[in-house]
Amino acid sequence: MKKTLKVLGLILIGFVLGIMVAPSGDTSTETVNEVVENEEEVATADAQTEEQPEEAAPAEKAPTPVFEDDSVKVSFAGVDGTDAKLLVENKTAIAMTVQDDSFSINGFSTSGNTTSDSVAPNSKGFVTIDISELGDVGVPETVSGKLNAFNSESYDPISNVTFANKAVK
Repeated sequence: MKKTLKVLGLILIGFVLGIMVAPSGDTSTETVNEVVENEEEVATADAQTEEQPEEAAPAEKAPTPVFEDDSVKVSFAGVDGTDAKLLVENKTAIAMTVQDDSFSINGFSTSGNTTSDSVAPNSKGFVTIDISELGDVGVPETVSGKLNAFNSESYDPISNVTFANKAVK
């Protein structure tokens, strides 16, 4: 008798576990035709999305000229994180190094030679000035600065770049 009860108990436990573990099945009421139609609609929508041209990226602002002489042209190109970017055009036939003595945005000044960037002969290059100590001075409206441009090999001065309260875009 005990043996029979054990067998029945095991069968009952197996049955209960089987019901709990068994997949519930798909209770969807969609027919095969509906599924096929939905897949065709998705494929058509994807094809239409691929055919639509992407929106053009917004145009970047042109750098604003702030200084120019026979040797160098300096333009304010904007702020990138904690750096002010200047586009420097070297008009000479020698490599030029540019260092800053001071630089300000909206009347807030930073100083202490935070950059020393080179620009190849007869070319343009970006010079970045660390402005992290300025914090948030808002959108640049005016810039001022004093930069030294000199021969990268002999250290002879090329130009003393000075500009004050130049309106920028």
